[in-house]
Amino acid sequence: MPFYSYISQPLQDRKTELFKRALAKGNPRKTFAARQAFAYPTGSKRASFTALQKALTADTVLVHGNLERFLFCDIDASKKRGIGAVVYHIKGDLPQDSIDKLPYPPRTKVELIMFLSRALKDAKTRY
Repeated sequence: MPFYSYISQPLQDRKTELFKRALAKGNPRKTFAARQAFAYPTGSKRASFTALQKALTADTVLVHGNLERFLFCDIDASKKRGIGAVVYHIKGDLPQDSIDKLPYPPRTKVELIMFLSRALKDAKTRY
């Protein structure tokens, strides 16, 4: 899912806030979580949940990687949001000698294999 970490950040913050007072692991943590009363979610948390639902039901098709085809990876980073990567193949055969001279492929030629993303915490945005 593109931008997953950015979209889910308000929900991750809510989870972190909920478990801040809980024990580290095990049954006491499960008991603590089961007994917590949930406050009504704010607008950003509801919007995050709705956006995740929409993205999960979208018509994005991923393919299996093929080791006999060229594999491409686009990486992006933002100090304010996080880091992300997309791994993909290009439809059709590619000549061996033209691989270094390829322009960015049109969307219709890209076969997505996976998306990776991670939101950066405050300390990690500084290095």
